Amino acid sequence: MIQDNNSGRTGYDREPEQIDLIDLGVQLWRGKITIIICVVVAILLAVAYLFVAKEKWTSSAIITQPDAAQIATYHNALNTLSGNSSVNIQDVQGQVIGRFNSAFSALAQTLDNQDEPEKLTIEPTVKGQQLPLSVSYVSTTAESAQRGLAQYIQKVDEQIAKELELDLNDNIKLRVSTIGDSPGKNPGKKWLRSRKICASSRLLKP
Repeated sequence: MIQDNNSGRTGYDREPEQIDLIDLGVQLWRGKITIIICVVVAILLAVAYLFVAKEKWTSSAIITQPDAAQIATYHNALNTLSGNSSVNIQDVQGQVIGRFNSAFSALAQTLDNQDEPEKLTIEPTVKGQQLPLSVSYVSTTAESAQRGLAQYIQKVDEQIAKELELDLNDNIKLRVSTIGDSPGKNPGKKWLRSRKICASSRLLKP
């Protein structure tokens, strides 16, 4: 008996897939007009965007709390009015920077609500920390961005100085009134009236 050891194949051999570069080139050549049109349209859109789009420049600055020298006049005035109790200079520094933050935020909101909004922002430099503060202004040129930011910082700075001076004047009036109501305090009242105490005209550097 002769036994046939040949066994049939249950599957088929798969040849690796191959890309026919010639056929691919032919397909691309047939669609060359469509490809050229798409490229030309993309270039035209890019050129149009460059002509229409406006450049935006951002100028930024870091605001820290005023040092002792910057608020020395104001601090000394508070100490004079307080009499025997001294005013903590750190409390004064916190008061000044707090006012600056509030005034600058209000100004930024006002500019944003204009018919032609301006982008002015103030935020902590490091999240979770109150200081230092980062302020920025956006404009169409680098020069106008720097100039605008400097002007708005100076505007808020002068506003805070006026507010502190008004506070001092109110405290002086209150102190004069208190001394005037006390018997035998006329010399002190006269001295307070003759003493000129005002806030420094420059509390924060731009």
